[in-house]
Amino acid sequence: MRHQILPGNKDSAEIRGLEGGVSYSVRVTALVGDREGAPVSIVVTTPPEAPTPLESLQVVQRGEHSLRLRWERVPGALGFRLHWQPEGGQEQSLTLRPESNSYNLDGLEPATLYHIWLSVLGQTGEGPPRKVSAHTEPSPVLSTDLRVVDISTDSVTLAWTPVPDASSYILSWRPLRGTGQEVPGAPQTLPGTSSSHRVTGLDPGVSYVFSLAPIQRGVRGPEVSVTQKPACPHGQVDVVFVLHATRDNAHNAEAVRRALERLVSALGPLGPQAAQVGLLSYSHRPSPLFPLNSSRDLGIILQKIRDIPYVDPSGNNLGTAVITAHSHLLAPNAPGRRQRVPGVMVLLVDEPLRGDIFSPIREVQASGLKVMTLGLAGADPEQLRRLAPGLDPIQNFFATDNGPSLDRAVSDLAVALCQAAVATQPQPEPCAVHCPKVSGQG
Repeated sequence: MRHQILPGNKDSAEIRGLEGGVSYSVRVTALVGDREGAPVSIVVTTPPEAPTPLESLQVVQRGEHSLRLRWERVPGALGFRLHWQPEGGQEQSLTLRPESNSYNLDGLEPATLYHIWLSVLGQTGEGPPRKVSAHTEPSPVLSTDLRVVDISTDSVTLAWTPVPDASSYILSWRPLRGTGQEVPGAPQTLPGTSSSHRVTGLDPGVSYVFSLAPIQRGVRGPEVSVTQKPACPHGQVDVVFVLHATRDNAHNAEAVRRALERLVSALGPLGPQAAQVGLLSYSHRPSPLFPLNSSRDLGIILQKIRDIPYVDPSGNNLGTAVITAHSHLLAPNAPGRRQRVPGVMVLLVDEPLRGDIFSPIREVQASGLKVMTLGLAGADPEQLRRLAPGLDPIQNFFATDNGPSLDRAVSDLAVALCQAAVATQPQPEPCAVHCPKVSGQG
């Protein structure tokens, strides 16, 4: 029992330090001198204490359909009230046992922001809530495959296996020239129902990396890639390249190498049933480097192009080079030269023409061969345009520099070479002795 003495002029008092929800007997006695009067008493019950607020509420684990919650235990709590609501959705709630300090909130939607409140339940109701917000994990997006199903001189057609519930696909591509100047193509968004796409406007003979990523429920899935060069899809053609190679013009060697690599790559498969290439370099004298049937391996041909020697100090005898290329590499009896297959001589010119060029070119054209020229920086375009008037027109392609202008000229020349190729059916070999007679109706 506790007591306190109040002044005689007081008619009220405040008692502190009581416990909530407890009944107290309060007695008041008047003091006159040293004598106590008759006491007056009353029983008073204090109101219940408000619930203790939560100190912390954490999301300790996130799943695709669940969030794991944790908090500190609250002594004297009668329970907990949990409320949650998805962003823009309907609020739900449930009551948890007083001894709990964690809960796995499941049945949620993937990749969704949820707002969560937890409050302590006491005798007077719910205490102040503690709030936390968190996203559920997105559903894993399935990957697909990516394959090349068709190519042309300047296009590649891709196909893939559809991803269930994909809303769209992101297709992108970039060239692998290795010059550091290439600009990737703008990514395209394709419908989720699509399973193939044709990419056009590509540079012939240039390797491209094509990448595809599916989109599901707004989430970008794993990306798959494939590498492919646009090239002639079919056909047969025998092509001989004639190029100027001296120490005086060795500064153009890298640009010429890059152009030749692209042109050969753009011809597509190599071999006796496809395209064949030969090469001759010249200075004051011609130097056949390899015949049409030297190899069907693109890697070997490209290495031979990289190994072109630039040893002679000077010289520019293109006329003799044309005659030699015709007789040694493109004549009917030249190694690898095929009957009924188009033959093309491509002249890479980097200086003004000297001597008689017209007569050798007329002889080449008269034999049924096509002549094309790639005028590099340093060539005289007017001279090249005047070559062999009145005969089969020469297709001229000009570059004013070794950069973008050369790339455009090489692309146009590659298209022309592909157009020269024809899809020929295998012809029967000539009979060695007697051909079998074909029976027919008499």
